[in-house]
Amino acid sequence: MMKKIAMLLMGLLLWGTLAGCGAKDSPEKPVKDYFAAVKTLNVEAMGKTVAPANRGEGELPTDLFSEETDDFSRYFEDYLKANAKKITYVIQKSQGEGDRAVVTVKAKYIDGGPLFGEIFAEAFIKLLGFAFSGSEPSEEEIQGIFGEILTEKTKTVKDTYKEVVMEIPCVRVDGVWYLEEMTPDLVDVAVSGFLSATEAFSESFQ
Repeated sequence: MMKKIAMLLMGLLLWGTLAGCGAKDSPEKPVKDYFAAVKTLNVEAMGKTVAPANRGEGELPTDLFSEETDDFSRYFEDYLKANAKKITYVIQKSQGEGDRAVVTVKAKYIDGGPLFGEIFAEAFIKLLGFAFSGSEPSEEEIQGIFGEILTEKTKTVKDTYKEVVMEIPCVRVDGVWYLEEMTPDLVDVAVSGFLSATEAFSESFQ
């Protein structure tokens, strides 16, 4: 009886070990690791999910907020971190062969586009006032303007959610799966749509 129990336990242990290896050696793992890092807006951990040869391309700088002490940067960081906690995602499928795969993910996140649009528009008007008066605002004044508008708008602009379906290319390097690159869509989810909002704002002036 004891021998059968021991063999059963060994079988379960072996199955668990193999299952663990399978989960580790999966193109879905870097996707899960990326979103886990995004939930806390851990920029360094987000970058480590990308294939070593492509790191640094299109990624957020690891010192995105660490060197900033102005009110706008602090408020902006708090806003993004609060939103990041609300990000949800579902892996719909994973397809591939050999050392390449594509993981399809449906993600839902707070779309900061409306908020950013109102901030940029109001800040533009205020900065335009400086131009008409013939004076040039200092960096501190500009940061103060953005900080004041951001604080005001986050109280009045309602959160809206956006859903996107992303096909995320993954590669296996030396037996480890990574995101092939940091795509704009992945960054946009992390920063509440700020990337696409700034691009849209820039295009409107071209």
